[in-house]
Order: sequence, then structure tokens, then C-alpha cells
Amino acid sequence: MSTYGLQTFDADGVTIIDTSARLNRFRYATVATGGNAGNVTLADIDGLLTLQIAIPLDVSAFGRAPHQVTRSGTTISWVVPPSPWVSVDTLILVFLYV
Repeated sequence: MSTYGLQTFDADGVTIIDTSARLNRFRYATVATGGNAGNVTLADIDGLLTLQIAIPLDVSAFGRAPHQVTRSGTTISWVVPPSPWVSVDTLILVFLYV
């Protein structure tokens, strides 16, 4: 059993995420402005596993949501959440598993 990393389990105790078997490296961060979509191409992530995390910077009212973040090849994209959610400024973090 590893003493470093992140492990996440479901209600039955089955491992969902286990980052303890690989080294995690922070790669990219940006703040996506509420209401605006965007993307970035990171050539050095080709062939590597990534984890994209979207953190809402304003959770002051019901119905607010962070951007939805996806990856296609070497491009990380973020879009506003679908209606009825109101998009807020979102901190987007990208980590590599190497």
C-alpha cells in the first residue's frame, strides 16, 4: 500500500480513483470567466493521462455551476454549463499522470 497520493472509493469500498501508483504533476491553471468558453493546446500532454478539475469561484447562490472541462487529444476545452445553470468564474486545473 502506498503512503502518498489520492484514493477515492465508492459506497461499496471499490476504488474509483487511485493516483498513488503514479507521480502526479501539476501542468496548467487558468480562470475561465463566467459565460465564456475557451480552450488551450498543451502539446506535451500527448500520450499521457490527465486529470482536469473545475472549481467554481462563486457559490453564493443556488443555480450556479462551474464550466464543464473536457480533453480531446492535446486540447483542454471548457464550456459553460447547460441551462438552467448560470456559469460562474471557474478555476481550471490540469494534472498529468507520469
